[in-house]
Amino acid sequence: MKRILVGMLGLLVCFGGMGCQKTPEKSLVGNKGEDTLSQAIAATPGAQLPLEAPATWTHTFGSSDGAFSIVVDAAVELPDAGNYPVAKVRKIDLTEAWLKNFIQRLSNGGKVYQFKDETMYTKSEIEEILINLRREQSDPSSDFNSANLTEEERAARAQEIEEDLRLWLEAYEAAPETYALVEQPIKYSQSNTGRQQFSCSLDLGKDTLAYVSVSRSEAGGYVVIANQDPTVGQILSTTEDLQKLDKLAIHPDEAANLGLDFLKSLGEENFAPALVLGGYMQDPGNPNAPREEQPQCYQIFFTRSVEGVNTTYRNTSMDAFLMNGRMVEKAAIMEQYAPFWPQESVEMIITDTGVQYVRWEMPTEQVEVCNTNVALLPFSEIQQIFETQMMVEGLWTNPADMDVIAREIVITKVTLGMMQIREKNTRDGLLMVPTWNFQGYEIYTYAAPVPGGYILDENNQYVNDQLAGHSFLSINAIDGSIINPILGY
Repeated sequence: MKRILVGMLGLLVCFGGMGCQKTPEKSLVGNKGEDTLSQAIAATPGAQLPLEAPATWTHTFGSSDGAFSIVVDAAVELPDAGNYPVAKVRKIDLTEAWLKNFIQRLSNGGKVYQFKDETMYTKSEIEEILINLRREQSDPSSDFNSANLTEEERAARAQEIEEDLRLWLEAYEAAPETYALVEQPIKYSQSNTGRQQFSCSLDLGKDTLAYVSVSRSEAGGYVVIANQDPTVGQILSTTEDLQKLDKLAIHPDEAANLGLDFLKSLGEENFAPALVLGGYMQDPGNPNAPREEQPQCYQIFFTRSVEGVNTTYRNTSMDAFLMNGRMVEKAAIMEQYAPFWPQESVEMIITDTGVQYVRWEMPTEQVEVCNTNVALLPFSEIQQIFETQMMVEGLWTNPADMDVIAREIVITKVTLGMMQIREKNTRDGLLMVPTWNFQGYEIYTYAAPVPGGYILDENNQYVNDQLAGHSFLSINAIDGSIINPILGY
């Protein structure tokens, strides 16, 4: 995992300066200092004509020495709608008034209880913990008994388990038989990080209470709803191959509709599924079971639509790694021009029994539609911009992993959809504009296997395809400018 993050981070450090690095003199990449974008938005909406783009795009290019190559073997995905709008949006300020309305709507006016945290275990719950610890000791298939641990590591883990058993047995003596529910007011408290935080338990129709958390800060906020069945735990892994999900009765479309219905119950109408993954969840009763025996689920990311055009889901986790990794360099810039805000998305974990988990990142609302059908650059120009920009920014050496002798970026999907950017000359103004995103994966080639590194194939290669939704490049479809995922423009 460490090498994955280093490899991706190194690449993104290069990409982080997308709008700032010098490009060839004849580059088609748009200059963000020009008024091309604002003029296009202010123009009269054009007629609804289909964009001329192929269904697929195949192309290979790279450095002359073969150390860096880009293979495009991608489906080109266009919106179903024939129009390409631009809209102003704003982040929702999750005030206490908003919080009260949200909680009351979510609970249908039901009672709001104090969240039963990890310090409030009953005797029966501690008994389950003790059973799992002893199972880890005795189960031949547990991580503790696997061949992956050295004798030194196994001895250290054995001491940890014994200490955990001792502490939980002490806690068992003082634990109550049952937990008494305590009602609480809907009111924020101040966290030690400066955020306003609220958490509670709600009865959302299952045998156990749901956990709800809302976080508010100047940089935005998020909402978490955990309403899991007792038979499922945390999600362990995901896959893009939905054919592997042989234990789920519901179809992906049915799961997506369950998610949309949940959003509608909260008053949110303009969402659509943007990325659907399959997943495996931990079975609390058998946590050490092989993955294929664990409960299955769908992990679906929903994004907001504008005038019928969906927003492309971008996995922003690597954007955050870049921000943290270059905080010294970027802090002053980000403070001066704009704080870091992630893209809005709603993640849901859905099983045959319904919605198990929700995380709504940076809730926003549409303010106005600026143009119902703005003119876009021809796809042929976007292709040239992509090749130019990727070659300029892709010729990179990662000093943290000198064992890599060649790197290949494989683009498998090129998508035109809406994306949130910052409005020019504002600190917190936000626009939704049509944007091209280029998603795929990387292949690292090593001279030889590295002790403690990736497990390589027969060609000494590692395929880094574990970040679904990651975009290697985002191009504004209106003016051809490169969107920096950190600064948001």
